Amino acid sequence: MALRSTFMGFETASRGLMINQKAMDIVGNNVANIGVTGYTRQRLDQISMALNFKDTRFVNQKSLAGQGATIAGISQIRDQFLDKRFREEYGDVGYYQTISTALKDVDSALQEIEPEQMMVALSEFRQALGEMFKNSGSDGVSGSAVRANASVVAQVMNQLYVKLDNVWEQQYFDLSINVDEANKKLASIAAYNNAIRLEQKAIDYSNHGYYGPNELIDQRNVLLDDLSSFGDVEVIHNLDGTVDVKMNGHMVVKDDTYEQIILTEGNGENTVRLNWSSTGESIHLKTGILKASTDLLNGRGLNAKQDRDECTYNGILFYQDKINNLATVFAKEMNNIIIMADEEGNPLKDKDGNIVYKKLFDFGWEYNEKGEKVPREENAKNIQIVDEWQNEVSYLYDGIDRDGMEDTNYLEPLIDKLFGKDATVSFGNGEFVGSFTGYVTYYTTTLLGTQTSAAEDRLSECTAVSNNLLDRIASTSGVNLNEEAADQMMYQKAYDAMSRVMTAMDDLLDKLINGTGRCGL
Repeated sequence: MALRSTFMGFETASRGLMINQKAMDIVGNNVANIGVTGYTRQRLDQISMALNFKDTRFVNQKSLAGQGATIAGISQIRDQFLDKRFREEYGDVGYYQTISTALKDVDSALQEIEPEQMMVALSEFRQALGEMFKNSGSDGVSGSAVRANASVVAQVMNQLYVKLDNVWEQQYFDLSINVDEANKKLASIAAYNNAIRLEQKAIDYSNHGYYGPNELIDQRNVLLDDLSSFGDVEVIHNLDGTVDVKMNGHMVVKDDTYEQIILTEGNGENTVRLNWSSTGESIHLKTGILKASTDLLNGRGLNAKQDRDECTYNGILFYQDKINNLATVFAKEMNNIIIMADEEGNPLKDKDGNIVYKKLFDFGWEYNEKGEKVPREENAKNIQIVDEWQNEVSYLYDGIDRDGMEDTNYLEPLIDKLFGKDATVSFGNGEFVGSFTGYVTYYTTTLLGTQTSAAEDRLSECTAVSNNLLDRIASTSGVNLNEEAADQMMYQKAYDAMSRVMTAMDDLLDKLINGTGRCGL
């Protein structure tokens, strides 16, 4: 058996000291980074030294045995499957959080002036009409009260429309901010890809794709987690340390290049569209903050038109339509209750023999680009009492001779059909049949209330699942003081042991050099 080299034992002990010293450095690094956002626990990976025979002619296997261990690399304790599951769930958290917050804004807009302001305005208008009935149209004060309350009803509808418009504008602003934020994260991920790839080229990391610049990887992982709240994200790890990132199957990050998201106006009024910068194609995300915002901005319910970039979600446009529907139906019904009189005090009829009614509400006029006077759009924003009624309180009285006096009692059963519990007013092609106040309750409580509650329930469920996944990730990748203390004790004892081995080697070498061949020693 051939002798091994004289100092090989020292090399073995030296590597042992170096390994355990570096292991304690990693323990200290882990403890120092407790609480640092995105930090992943690191560990020292050791492998046994391989025996080398190809460069030797006379030394056999036995003489080269016992060369100790070496460092394979500094790895991260991270579970990519848990990362994938968390990012999938975090997209849903971003979606329902945005939806829930915006729906609360819609609810606040509908009742911002005072709770149930629309209900109060309608009820007081009906009460004023009742007072006028009691006075049989002879009291100018009651007529003024009816006009004043009618004006309040119109003003509340105007304000509700504007408030919902403001919610839409705020949501659009938030979407533009979120698009910019998502683009910044995509750019940062691409930049980290480039930095990590260059680091791996500059430093001889063994087994590329497994070991690398861990701190840069941690910062990139934080960005990937944040990006997943904006949409459905898929991460593909490459051997050179870079990652490919897809959103809804579309490649958005490749090496050090990235794809931008562009926010543009949609084909319809008050609609938006998200496009990929490279192709101009529309983005149709399945979840996340960006999808939630587009659903809220473009959502028109079942009346949505795809060619106008509208969607079937009950978004801001949907509830604005409900207010508009209330305004148009209210104007239509109120414009068919006061009968006009002819010169003889009889009900006025048109050429077809139909009774003609006084118009109480209209939507005003405006001038088009050609300078022509045209009717304004019939919606809650434009509803108002007619100028004739605004200028003359007595306009409300029909002037028909009933037993020698003007009488408004005939209106009471008609008003009950509009405001009473047995009212049969039809809204939205039969979507709802009942009273005006019942319709307000329908879209604020039945529709909006139920929708908001459902979004909050889903948010609670998604948050619970994502928090559970975060706990599992923390238990795997987070720093545990007890585990680090146990590792430190193990490495310290190993370091002490290797020190004793080196001391023993020194004694042996001293004996060999200074004591061999001397008698009596």
